[in-house]
Amino acid sequence: MWAWIAYALRWNRIERGETGDVLAKRLNCARSTISRLETGEAKLADKQAAVCDKEWRTGDFFATALYYARLGYSPNWLQSLTEFENRASVIYNYDGQLVPALLQTPTTLARC
Repeated sequence: MWAWIAYALRWNRIERGETGDVLAKRLNCARSTISRLETGEAKLADKQAAVCDKEWRTGDFFATALYYARLGYSPNWLQSLTEFENRASVIYNYDGQLVPALLQTPTTLARC
């Protein structure tokens, strides 16, 4: 989602015939920041998204995209998963075509 925001930022800028310097002045940042935003090295901030939506009349596209980008991938996904497991009283595991390693015997290994 972050890559899509970066692409959309560049696409909208080019579509309107603006240079990176013009957008940098509009967002009150350096030209190098615009380059980093458009390559995905930096993330668009809420205030910057609001300015882009207002000036380009995108119908709150950037604000909505930021909302969904933040809901997406989290670098702490494993920690949140283990928190769910710690709170669980029962964990069910369904494997349609798999015999768990501890239950395998020489006969079940031969059938796989």
